[in-house]
Amino acid sequence: MSIKLFPSKNRDLATILVLLIGFMFLFHVATALRGHGRYRDQHIGTALHYTTTHFDLKDTIIVGFNATDTPTIQELPVWQMAAGLVFKCFGSWWGWANIVSLILFLNCLYPLFHIVRQFYGERAAWWSLIFFLSQGLIFLFAGEAGTDGFSLSVSIWFWFACCRLLENPVKWFVPAVALGALAAVSKLPFFMTVGLASFFLLLKVRGFKLRDLVALAGVGLVSGSLFLLWTHYTDAMQANAVFPFVDLRLNSAPTDGMTMQFWYFGDWHYRLNPANWLKAAWRFANVGFGSFTLIVLFVAALASRRTHPAAKFFLVGGILTTLVFTHIILHHYNYLMLFSPAAAILCAVALVGVENFLSTHGVNLRLITATTAAVVLLALFQGLIGMRAFSFDRFPAAITAVIRNQTTAQDRLIIINGGWGGDELIRSGRKGLSMWNTDAFADADKYAQLKKLGFDKLVIISESPYQNAIQVVNPGETETPRIMAKSYVTPLVEKWPTVYATDDLIIKDIP
Repeated sequence: MSIKLFPSKNRDLATILVLLIGFMFLFHVATALRGHGRYRDQHIGTALHYTTTHFDLKDTIIVGFNATDTPTIQELPVWQMAAGLVFKCFGSWWGWANIVSLILFLNCLYPLFHIVRQFYGERAAWWSLIFFLSQGLIFLFAGEAGTDGFSLSVSIWFWFACCRLLENPVKWFVPAVALGALAAVSKLPFFMTVGLASFFLLLKVRGFKLRDLVALAGVGLVSGSLFLLWTHYTDAMQANAVFPFVDLRLNSAPTDGMTMQFWYFGDWHYRLNPANWLKAAWRFANVGFGSFTLIVLFVAALASRRTHPAAKFFLVGGILTTLVFTHIILHHYNYLMLFSPAAAILCAVALVGVENFLSTHGVNLRLITATTAAVVLLALFQGLIGMRAFSFDRFPAAITAVIRNQTTAQDRLIIINGGWGGDELIRSGRKGLSMWNTDAFADADKYAQLKKLGFDKLVIISESPYQNAIQVVNPGETETPRIMAKSYVTPLVEKWPTVYATDDLIIKDIP
């Protein structure tokens, strides 16, 4: 089973897909060349760190996440190591990381094509790939320098292996376990979504056939066990962290008023609040579909009893997963990607039905394709606007330039109100620690410990004007004040020698 690059029957769709992939590369490379490439600091910082140390789990850190660079591992760092290797070979231009992300993501088009072709036909498979890549959500996260696109790619490969498992459990058991384990230690909610979708599909196509049920249950059991072992290992690695920015262990004490248990799962009050679900649904409608025309296609396929339920099962799996991991999914754009494959497939299935109807009534198929392509392109741009893909925050670069000029490479900085993954430290080329506030200095023992560890500069950063501006335009948040650096200055800190001070940035010597 192979995909011909330009099959005669669907050459028009293959051409659209190739152009779309080319546009993805062009967009991400061009923005990186301009210095505005998309990245997640906690991931790219690890990749850059590998280039100066070793490609080893013991050297897997999040920059500034604790005071002693104790390993802090969230997912198996496949993406970080791949990006670090490319940095090592070709230089530390951050755009290489965007290219790595695209390469690691785009290989999932192969299994997605075959899944859709198996259940819905070849033309629906081509349209599914087009709808999938034209989602603003996918278009951006696929090329962002971070692990999100890779995690979704692995999950789609896992779905492919599970579909094949139903046909040949003996041949596909080991590949399904390997991909399932990788999916679980990359993003557990994605793994759970695929597992549920595969279980429902098994019941649909095989019924309660014992051999198939045992095979799928075995995949889940082995993959889940490997995930638990991985979590035990990463928790043990983080246990000795000094001044952790966030204790990522599930049983950790609250950080800045929030426990990790709530961060992942939420609580019943959060889960039962309709506003949280409506906000997430609106987000996905905006950045997943981009156009209400595509939502009509999605709803039509969803409502049709003639549509094979494979994609619907994936959607149901995502919803059930959200009922468990409620906060982390509803609160973050990147986790909404778990609904993207199902949405793309259902749009494609409905469109093929429209094509068949119109072509039997004399409408030229090329005209239908060209019109749909134009609508999809418009939806993509609307989705990208929804993701603010064309708006760039210049504040971090300006702030880190000042930090670099006002400190030395020998200084060890404590950053207040900085990035979650040490963005200011990475950009400025400095060593340091991220903290939520200056409360530690009010404790004599903690103050002495920080000084013993060599921290000699306090850097307090105001909230980016851009980030505040995009927040206040949201309904109900119009009165949200911008968080200013001076709000973190306590009477104790006020007395310390000032190195640099503006409304946006305060740098003080730690006496």
